[in-house]
Amino acid sequence: MLDVDLIKERLNANLDKLSSYITQSQSLTLRKAAVLIALFDHNNETYVVLTKRSEHLRTHKGEVCFPGGKEDPGEGSVTTALREAHEEIGLDPCHVTVIGSLAPMFTLYKLAVTPVLGVVHDKDAVKLAVNDDEVSQVFACPLRIFLDASLESSRDVTVASENRQFHMHYFYHEFRPLSDVTGDFLPAVLGGPAECQYKIFGLTARLAIASAIVCFGQPAVFADVTYTTESPQGENLENNIVWASRM
Repeated sequence: MLDVDLIKERLNANLDKLSSYITQSQSLTLRKAAVLIALFDHNNETYVVLTKRSEHLRTHKGEVCFPGGKEDPGEGSVTTALREAHEEIGLDPCHVTVIGSLAPMFTLYKLAVTPVLGVVHDKDAVKLAVNDDEVSQVFACPLRIFLDASLESSRDVTVASENRQFHMHYFYHEFRPLSDVTGDFLPAVLGGPAECQYKIFGLTARLAIASAIVCFGQPAVFADVTYTTESPQGENLENNIVWASRM
């Protein structure tokens, strides 16, 4: 079960440790974006809400991600994450209690993405309304899978245009989508017996790993890398400042 006060403490400790990194990232001329890590408890399991992007989108079509998008002028990351989740899947901000944020992370698309963690409450009152132009499916998976080495695979990916190598994590979640994802929250995100297998990778996987670490207070120990409770987003996160400043 989620211990909100303890999660807040861990998030604040992480932000304090990365204060220099955050200050430097804010000085970069990168577009800013935010995603909502929407969490909820059900049958003694903690779940996280994910979406599968529409096949009609120009970038990242069909990929699994968290609800989110670019900040509008004058917005902060919390406002952006809540607004985008409302626009994409109909999750009303009044049903989300924000816990805090992780430090921003950078993408190849010159975005600084801030993950905002929140708890979905009054689940029986939540109604979803998926925006088909942006999202083809909304689902939830147990957050704890992102700490399970038996479910993780990885490989190094070289991006020639950036002269940089990335360590990419992959997780797979089986899920049977309902024919209509507009309506009651729990049936829509939990679906039926497993049928589809969704691939969760890249930045989404990294953010899910970090979120699981701060929520459960446990490290993620994989075959070739370990993410600790002291550094849930990675030991060398500060090195990304140099790379991002060249984008």
